[in-house]
Amino acid sequence: MGEMKELSIDGLEVIGKGVTGTIYRLNEDQILKLYAPGVPLEDIKRQRNISLSAYEKGIPTAQVFDLVTVGTQYGVIFEYLKTGTLMAAIGTDTDKRMAYATKMGELLKKLHDTSFEPGSFQSIREMALGNINRCREFLTDGQVQELTDYLDNYEKPTRLLHGDFHENNIMVRDGELVLIDLDGMCEGNPIADFAQMFCSYRMPLPPAIAQKLNVTPEITQEFLTRFLKAYYGNAEESVIRDYDELFTECSKYHRFFFPLLKAKPEQKEDMKKYIDEEFPKLRETMAICTERMSALGF
Repeated sequence: MGEMKELSIDGLEVIGKGVTGTIYRLNEDQILKLYAPGVPLEDIKRQRNISLSAYEKGIPTAQVFDLVTVGTQYGVIFEYLKTGTLMAAIGTDTDKRMAYATKMGELLKKLHDTSFEPGSFQSIREMALGNINRCREFLTDGQVQELTDYLDNYEKPTRLLHGDFHENNIMVRDGELVLIDLDGMCEGNPIADFAQMFCSYRMPLPPAIAQKLNVTPEITQEFLTRFLKAYYGNAEESVIRDYDELFTECSKYHRFFFPLLKAKPEQKEDMKKYIDEEFPKLRETMAICTERMSALGF
């Protein structure tokens, strides 16, 4: 890439902020994602290369440009999509939610069907192991082994995965969907994308938020059914139900880590109680998922 260009953010408008960095508008056509201090340059290069590779493979996403410096920090320049997230586009409109459910299913199918050279991306198994390692202080060696063994299911078949597929990581441009936040793009069994996605949709919403979004369990169910029908080409209702039940069950593995990843060292006793209560249920879930994945061809 040669020598990196030095930029200044003086006077630039902040249009977004996340855990890993801040988004600035450079001009009418480009934005700058400025990574937080301490984010390793190698990680930033890897994430840029992922975005570049995805764009070159025809996946609908923002075009990626130069790697730059801003003082001691690093940033990447992207195409400015000049639009909002799918979550914002849907709002409280149930009809839009259902229409976009179909488009989301088609988009994820396109991603999973994208050809690539295996080994080009980090494996989902390797990424998931990171969560286990971050929670190791709360787990016994035996529990770590059981959680790790389950990830053998995530290795094959090998497909291109997004890693965090949901409505806030999708933009809408001229009615079409565009993927963003490709930092977690990886390769492995597509069951991982479904399981991660279903974490969001199967978790009960607080009543106030559900009312604000105009979402009920019935609306969520119809949304997921339409999504799965689009992905699986209008498969029979019984088959769609089988997939729905499997992905809902598999999502419990990912959800198990949520409290542990947020816990502080002084909460170790609380987390031990949580694990004592939840791990036996999770053990049953992992056994069920492993059996059903095999039966459904994952």
